[in-house]
Parts: sequence; structure tokens; C-alpha cells
Amino acid sequence: MADKKITQPTLKIAHIDAYDSIVSAWENTDVNLLGNSSSVKNKSKQAANKAINDYLDKVVNENIYAELPNIGLNSLQSYRGLTLDSADKMLEKGKVYTTAAVSSDNFEHTRGVKDASKTSLIIGANYGVENDLTAGISVGTGKESVNGYQNSKLSGNSVYISPYIKKGFQENQLLWTTGLAYESLDLDGRRNINNGYDSHTFKADVNGSVFSVYTQLEYDKPLSDMIKWTPKVGVAYNVFNMDAIKEKGVGGITIDDAKQHTVDLSIGQSVTFTKPVENALLSGSIGMDYTYTTGKENVVARFTNSDKTFDLNSDDNSGAFGIGADIKYENNNGFSLKAGVKNRIKNDNSDFSAKIQASYEF
Repeated sequence: MADKKITQPTLKIAHIDAYDSIVSAWENTDVNLLGNSSSVKNKSKQAANKAINDYLDKVVNENIYAELPNIGLNSLQSYRGLTLDSADKMLEKGKVYTTAAVSSDNFEHTRGVKDASKTSLIIGANYGVENDLTAGISVGTGKESVNGYQNSKLSGNSVYISPYIKKGFQENQLLWTTGLAYESLDLDGRRNINNGYDSHTFKADVNGSVFSVYTQLEYDKPLSDMIKWTPKVGVAYNVFNMDAIKEKGVGGITIDDAKQHTVDLSIGQSVTFTKPVENALLSGSIGMDYTYTTGKENVVARFTNSDKTFDLNSDDNSGAFGIGADIKYENNNGFSLKAGVKNRIKNDNSDFSAKIQASYEF
């Protein structure tokens, strides 16, 4: 058997781990995925070298699976924000508060994928256990879509559930919310790659889940009869679980079962203005927050049938500054309607979300 080096030993390889993995797969299968790229029949050695590096760069830096932990975390953070919205008031003992919300989110990415979007529906129910203790639960479902490079795509569904409690102190001015959250992702993946010489399309089933324990402490400080200032801090511990991914077709990549632990640390504030209108209250709020996430890691992959692994590069957006605004109408019969928008600015990109929520207390 001939020595399996894709071209001459003088190759200058930018992603050596990915190169070693693809050579290992060649050695184990006798299939050279870069046969056209490495050929010098109709091009120079330098052009062949460039073609190999271009292919490997697309595998490492433009891979739809690279952003899966970030995609799962972004989706859970969106759901969790809707849950905190549905738990936005302390109930009197025996009172019931129901909510239904629809949201649309757009997430920008720099590496791995171009952008992602999500449309979700979440329903919540809250019960006043005591005048200073409210218990609730949120359930939701969403449509997830991720647009990658060269028309690569992830699409599918998510489901979500979160039980929580809200405890009041100091005549319910100091509010503590804590809960559990779980989201399941069921996606179909299609990865296209083409460097002008070698072109492939691979499909895969992608399944994952995110579990989170979260808590938030906020203090309602009246500044006047119509204005309230609310500073808040929060912490969330997240565990992202990704089932093994194996692309269908010769030359695909394999990603083994993976687990990633992250922590979200957040601090923020909002100012709410309330004005009585006929048989109702009209309020508007402006808020800002900063969230820092620790523990993010790259996804590790290998070419199928290879013995060697390499990292898929992903966005390193540890911090996000958010600014948003809400408007709410609440009548004397217990019905309320709230709409809001929010923009989250990260190191290299930003996210945008819009929501509308209907609630009824009885």
C-alpha cells in the first residue's frame, strides 16, 4: 500500500489536527476524501496545498455542529426569560395567574454558522400558596432553525418545562425566584462542503438537551407613586448534553456523546412607569442587564473511521449586554397584555427578540 500523504511532505497545513484525522480515515478506509484537491494533474503543488487548507478550514471554522452548545444555551436562555416574565408578580393566597406568550428570536453567529432563529410558544400557571409565596410552572415548544455556510442547515423542534417558586421578603419588596428548567432539542442536520475541487453533502440526526438550575433576586424600590426601580442579580447552572452525531455517507464526521457545564452570572436593572387609565393600569419599562457565561468549550469531532480528533471552532461570546423595553396594559378584571423587545450585544454579533404575552388572574 502506498504511503498515504495527501501531497508532498512540504505541505503547509493550517489545521494539522483535522489533516491528521482525515489521513487516518484514509488509512483505515482506502478512501481519499481530498483526491481532487490534492491532485497536481491540472494545478500546481501550491494550488493543491491551498485547496487542502481551504477544505479543512471549512470543516473546522464553518461547521454547523460547532455551535450546538451555544445554540442550546441561547434557546434555553430565551425560554427561561419567558418563564421569569410569566412569574412577574407575587400573588395573594389562593389566587391563580395564567399566562400565554409567543416570542421570536434571532441569534447572530460569527463562526460555525451564520445565524439561528427560533419561534416559541410558552404557557404558564401560577398559584398563590401564601401571600409571600407563589409557585408556578411553564411549558413551551419551539421551532428551531440554524443557517450555516454553503447552505448547510439545522432545523427541528424543541420542548421545554420549568417549575419554580417565588418568595417575598420585606412586604414583598425583595423577591427571590428559583427553579429548574429542562429543554430537549430534536434537529435534522445537513452539512454541505465545497472547495471547488471536492464537494460533499452529509446528513445527520441531532439530538440534545439542556438542564438548568436558576435563581434570581430582585428588589422593587418605589421612587414615586408612578415610578419603580428594580435592580436584580441572577445565577444559572446549565448542563448541555449532546447525543452522538454520525453523518451519513463516506467521509462524514463523527462527534461522540458530549456534555458541557456552564454558569450564567447576570446583573441588571429596570425602571417601570405606571399610569392609571380608565378601569386599568398602563405601564412601560426599560431595562438593561449584563450576562457573563463561563465554561464554554469547543466541540470535538473526528472524520468517521479515524482514530484522531480535532476541535470545531465556535463563537467565544462569553459576555452579553442586553437592553430592552416592555409595555403592559392591565384592566381591573384581571386581564393583562404585555409586549416587549430586547437586543443583546455580544463581542462579535448581537441577538434580537420580540414577545407578546397575555395573562389572566382570578
